Amino acid sequence: MKELPMRSVVNLRDFGGTRTKDGKIIRSGLFLRSAALNRLSKKDASALRDAYGLRTVIDLRTQTEREQKPDAAIPGVETRSIPIFSEAEMGVTHEKEIDRRQLLSMLPDLKELYVRMVTDPACVDQLRMIFRLITEPRNGAILWHCTAGKDRCGIVSALLLRLLDVPQDTIEDDYLATNDALKRTADRYYALVLLMTRDRKAARRVRELYRADECCLRAAFEAIDARYGCTETFLREQLELTDARIRALRERALNNGNESPSIR
Repeated sequence: MKELPMRSVVNLRDFGGTRTKDGKIIRSGLFLRSAALNRLSKKDASALRDAYGLRTVIDLRTQTEREQKPDAAIPGVETRSIPIFSEAEMGVTHEKEIDRRQLLSMLPDLKELYVRMVTDPACVDQLRMIFRLITEPRNGAILWHCTAGKDRCGIVSALLLRLLDVPQDTIEDDYLATNDALKRTADRYYALVLLMTRDRKAARRVRELYRADECCLRAAFEAIDARYGCTETFLREQLELTDARIRALRERALNNGNESPSIR
């Protein structure tokens, strides 16, 4: 999976070049993932639309998150808001202002958050809508993002890669690549919280919110297996992806491994 050279948005990657279990390769210019697009420059917006063929953006954030840091508009690109969590379910997220008096009690349990994304009926309903949009035939690329491009974005990305029959270790490698993209952010918040609270435990916990941990992703897949039997059953029965829809997606998204996975 290729990190795209954009200065105004972090954690931006194209799924193109990723290899499946049977040796096929995901075509470039179809599926992108990133952090929020609130700082997207006009130059990078034009590149996403023209060079990478972006036509649709899915914003996975809550309404409050979108209002605090609205995405930059990209002319000619449709933006769809499909929040995985409601405001009440999300509670305090890592982009809210830090309150030193409530810090430790308000930090989310990330493993529990990942499990909820794939087991809570309201979250599953939203995932169904997201995958209905991702799997629609279209000309051009679709991009999804949350705030940091780690948790909600990570779950959607991992499920798509499973849908395309990508090996689990490759899925985890993509998920963990977020740590390189967010290292500076994680370190900055660690220093900020340490300065505010003089509490190294609190600072470490906040830093961990910006670090991808394979244990969280594995907890989500384990919850899927325990609740639904397997990921394939979850995709077909809970997300209502028919065999015909999956087959059409794979035919559109995968080549036989001989094509060059170049951008548009």
